[in-house]
Amino acid sequence: LPRIVIRSRASGSKITLDAAVLLAQYAISDDDTLLVLDEDCPYEENLHLVLVRGSRVIDHIELGMIYIGGIFKEISAADDTLRFRFESDAVWSLTVDSRGKRGIGGLPTGSRRRGHFFSRRYLELEHGGVA
Repeated sequence: LPRIVIRSRASGSKITLDAAVLLAQYAISDDDTLLVLDEDCPYEENLHLVLVRGSRVIDHIELGMIYIGGIFKEISAADDTLRFRFESDAVWSLTVDSRGKRGIGGLPTGSRRRGHFFSRRYLELEHGGVA
């Protein structure tokens, strides 16, 4: 897997992630930043949706399937919700909950959460219809 190092201007801290390209970043709050990254592999693209708090990753969802390509295209970004397209005309919706939730929760087909099974979930991903 490719690796990318993200450095915070404010603190100088570094985070290393399994990705190649930073596609977008969104300030969610003073402490939280949402990063959208990919692996730069046209025929098996994986999109990484990473929530960073301070200098640590607090949630990470990977979206993609083998032999499926995709290009990230933002539709809208407002408050705590990012709407985007990735592998088709279908719209994905990513919502950030700054408090996080406990428990296990399902993710749409083709996506998976990185981290510990019982970790707090700050990102909720939904696969919707065509917009």
